[in-house]
Amino acid sequence: MGLLDTIKGPKGGRGNGCALASYPRSGNTWARKLLESASGRESGSLYQDRVFTRGKSGVVVKTHERSSAGFESAIWIVRNPFDSIYSGYKHVTDVQKKDPQPWSDYIAEQTEYWRLHAEYWADAKLPKLLIRYEDMLAAPTFELLRMCTFLSIKIDRASLDAIVGDHGIEQMRKMSDLGASFFRSGTIGDGYRHFSVEERQTMRDALKEELALLHYDQSFFDAMDEGLAAAKSA
Repeated sequence: MGLLDTIKGPKGGRGNGCALASYPRSGNTWARKLLESASGRESGSLYQDRVFTRGKSGVVVKTHERSSAGFESAIWIVRNPFDSIYSGYKHVTDVQKKDPQPWSDYIAEQTEYWRLHAEYWADAKLPKLLIRYEDMLAAPTFELLRMCTFLSIKIDRASLDAIVGDHGIEQMRKMSDLGASFFRSGTIGDGYRHFSVEERQTMRDALKEELALLHYDQSFFDAMDEGLAAAKSA
């Protein structure tokens, strides 16, 4: 059983306005909280979320679906598949307390889900803004500014800096009794290290076109490999 199989689907009609689209465990909740603070409006979700419960409309509307029906525009958040897929696996086991299928089967299934999700939103015919989770970590104020500009939210740089400062991983963990089990470390490469060398190569081969499109190039993976090597030698 994968994470996408356990998400409770939407009840009632679709949200409207701007979709906040992502494969699960890619920073959607963090982005929603930042945008709520920047806009002064609540966000929405197509799901009955246990964390950050909201209605089905708002400044942006969370969706993991491969559908843009009912939306006028989209902010599409992507996270490298190794970290998002492993985080999803831990969400199933640690938060939902469910028994997933064997790790190798989970990888194969979720790799295909990740590919199909990326393929759909890359081709979606509506105004959209691509945000990489890794860029949000590296330059959160700049990426929040990009999202605000896309949504026509007027806000000054000092306010953006303050919002980012108030919504780090520790602050986000206080939003729910799930704490660190829901808001994990969020670091780049946290999931990558749990894949074997063979599994990494198989996934990269399967996702070659999508990874290139989203600028997850050789230098990105070289940096993660170097990080693993440094951690092992420390």
